[in-house]
Amino acid sequence: MFKRHPVFSLTLFLVGVFLTACSGINAPEPTPTQANPEELAELLFSQGDDAYEAGSFEEAISQYTEALLFDPENPDTYYKRGMSYFQLGNVPNALADLTVALDIAPDYAGVYNDRGLIYVGLGDFTQALADFSQAITLEPMLAAAYRNRAGVYMELGQAAEALADLDKAIELAPEGAESYLNRGDIHFQQGNLDLAVADYGEAIALEDDYVLAYSSRGDAYALLGRFEEALADFEQVLKFAPENLATVYKLADLHMQLEAYELAVADYTRVLAEETDSPKLFTDRGLAYRRLGDLEAALADYSQAIELDPTYVIAFLNRAAIYQEQGNLEAALTDYTQAIQHAPDFEQAYLERARLYRVMDNNEAALVDLETLTGKNPEHLEALNEMGLIYVDDGSFELALSAYSKAIELDPTYANPYYNRGLIYHALRDYRSALEDYNMAIQLAFNSSDLYNSRGLLRSDTGQYEAALPDFDQALALNPENAIAYNNRGWAYYNLGAYAEAIADYTRAVEIEPLYVQVYSNRAVAYNDVGEYAKAVDDLTVVLGLDPTIYVSYYIRGIAYSGMGENEKAIEDFTSMIELQPEFSPTYYYRGLVYEYLGELDLAIADYLQFLTLDIDIYSRLLAEDRLLALGVDFEAIQPPLSQATPTSTP
Repeated sequence: MFKRHPVFSLTLFLVGVFLTACSGINAPEPTPTQANPEELAELLFSQGDDAYEAGSFEEAISQYTEALLFDPENPDTYYKRGMSYFQLGNVPNALADLTVALDIAPDYAGVYNDRGLIYVGLGDFTQALADFSQAITLEPMLAAAYRNRAGVYMELGQAAEALADLDKAIELAPEGAESYLNRGDIHFQQGNLDLAVADYGEAIALEDDYVLAYSSRGDAYALLGRFEEALADFEQVLKFAPENLATVYKLADLHMQLEAYELAVADYTRVLAEETDSPKLFTDRGLAYRRLGDLEAALADYSQAIELDPTYVIAFLNRAAIYQEQGNLEAALTDYTQAIQHAPDFEQAYLERARLYRVMDNNEAALVDLETLTGKNPEHLEALNEMGLIYVDDGSFELALSAYSKAIELDPTYANPYYNRGLIYHALRDYRSALEDYNMAIQLAFNSSDLYNSRGLLRSDTGQYEAALPDFDQALALNPENAIAYNNRGWAYYNLGAYAEAIADYTRAVEIEPLYVQVYSNRAVAYNDVGEYAKAVDDLTVVLGLDPTIYVSYYIRGIAYSGMGENEKAIEDFTSMIELQPEFSPTYYYRGLVYEYLGELDLAIADYLQFLTLDIDIYSRLLAEDRLLALGVDFEAIQPPLSQATPTSTP
């Protein structure tokens, strides 16, 4: 019917029940004259009322029953005895007495209303609807009957009729806070939260201690994202009902939404003091501890939840996530497996175990879980996305593209597969398709630093360095610690000739990630270009210390040494490069230049000639030929025709 509380409530209603049924009827006062049957009946009736008001319902029944001996046709007496029976839980006798009252006085609107309430309690909504409607027919101004009939209409799924009745109830009795509350509930159920908030506000304005109205308005505020106002309403609930644990629990959830995790822990702890056997509460508090970074406390709560209910799969799932975060992968795997054993259809457990298998480099097992999951739910988008990631790991780009495309077909608003498919197109140098996918992911509000970085890199890869800069800027706005974005923006600046900006970005990147080898190489190149050769040497020495297999570092450092005039060190680095990568042609040219500068002309000529035998472009060939001509070397016999030269790298 209505959210959390009914329109009609006998417990509340019966406090003033006689005012409804007997409005306009004054119970007679006994006289001191000699009693006759009518006077005795009136006296006993009055004594029954006194007992009822005192809560002595058995005594009230006794007095009303005796009164009926002297006045067996009095509908008020049957009505009041019936309500006394009801207070004692004797519903059959209550119904019987109210029915007799109506047989005697069929125009008794209040009794129809109250009998309708009893039928509601019995779940007989058809008879309740008939009684409320009859009460309204007999007394069209009876606001309570409209309010109560609205409740039945809601039970029967007739929201429009319910709203109409509540509108009428409010028109007839605008001071009736309960009618506003119940109309607010209908608006709430229909998703009209602003209207619900307004009605709950009216109820509170009429009764400033109306706990249900504060609670309901707090719920509406929470759904509207107006968390501070929701908190204020729930605090009001606790002001009037300090032991209302359901509201404390709501406060905990709100504090989680507001990232006030310490307050959430305190709230959950307060509830757990009374409800010590709730695995859900321990799991919820565990999540709050995890958000605080207190993983041990979180583990303890998840373990307690599992001890209370060894089949509580959410606790297994959450505990596994912490084990995984701590690097205890086998324990995490055990928990995910336990979750699946207890709930074989629990899709999230298969998904998380597959992700763990991928971390453990067991893509085969991961695919088995994902195929099981998609077998149960062929439209599981996250599973398809994860399958794509595994296919990429295995180099199966076509299968990955198929998985991502299927996910997009199932839900064109799911941004992740657009991004991931874009990465594949990017790797395959299908730049147009990649850009379309990146743009679509951004259009779908996939506000990811990595996504903007990838689109910026694509633009750099296609020579659009100016256009790339705003993407890198946005990537860094979203994540100021994204070292990759700093490196890539630095590369764009470098290609635009903005060397100072490039060096600044490279420097920030290695501040964030001191082991980011590529950045040291890139910064060294920029240092060389601005003549800061010593800094370039330092960076390249770091590179070779971190990864001695990055052989090109010898070549770049050799150039730096030559720029510093340390030619012997330059020759040493160039020679190391040639020994490690003899097909890298530029090294011969630059070593030749150094030899020529040192007067080692035979060695210089040998390097230039070797350079000409390798796969070089026309411009590079002309440079080498110029050097040989300057040294008086006749190289025509050894050089191939220019038409055979293949354009590749430029020294």
